[in-house]
Amino acid sequence: MDYLELVALILFLIGFYKLVYVIRYKDLHNACKEQIQATLIGINIITKEESPTSYRPIYKYSYKAITYKNEASLPFKRIDYSKVEVGSTYSIYIDPESPETCIPYKLSEKECRRKLVTAFILMLLPFVLLAVGAFVKQLLL
Repeated sequence: MDYLELVALILFLIGFYKLVYVIRYKDLHNACKEQIQATLIGINIITKEESPTSYRPIYKYSYKAITYKNEASLPFKRIDYSKVEVGSTYSIYIDPESPETCIPYKLSEKECRRKLVTAFILMLLPFVLLAVGAFVKQLLL
């Protein structure tokens, strides 16, 4: 595998990961329709060697007279962590059919489309790179 193929593979995998993330987010976005108030009771800090640290908020909230304590299905990516305080109340979105599923924010439709387009570009770009590389190799022979 030469350098260009390796770059193409990496770009494709990044695009695929982003596509899976956007599809998963879109499913959660559509399901979590109801905005409620919840108390932040903790933050689960997830560190992995190959990816940046993510922060998953843990909330306590009541819905239809039942109290839930759950980790959000999405990490805090769009929130200024220095302004987040355990014990404070925040608006979150829950799935009314499965109230234990919650997300800390919603993206606008424009942001979702932008993320989807970015994922597709990252998945298609490797094929363009490989085609251009093959063309250049033919010219040099």
